[in-house]
Amino acid sequence: MIKTILYVEDRPMYFKCNVRLLELIGFNVFHFTDADEAAEEIKEGLKYDVALIDLTLLGSRYTGLEVLEISKKYNKNIPAYACSSYKAANPAVFDGYIPKLSFEKKLEDIINK
Repeated sequence: MIKTILYVEDRPMYFKCNVRLLELIGFNVFHFTDADEAAEEIKEGLKYDVALIDLTLLGSRYTGLEVLEISKKYNKNIPAYACSSYKAANPAVFDGYIPKLSFEKKLEDIINK
């Protein structure tokens, strides 16, 4: 059962709404606006049940795709989903793709698996 979500998103419009939605549903959310900080926390052993990561993170050393790869490296059995306005370049790295404009519907599908 999913209880804790890693959510990496740099745009305030998306992270404020989506973090609030996730918390209202009852999830604990580790939210990062900086890919570098998220990557370091993952490497240090951050525990979560699913990762939702924007692919186009600005102003960071790591890209969203690299954070997804780090998540899969350190947490092989934890599902990692790309959240983006753009189709992802390497679908083999993650478990699914969530278009930002349909976040709520795709989230419901993931939770109900």
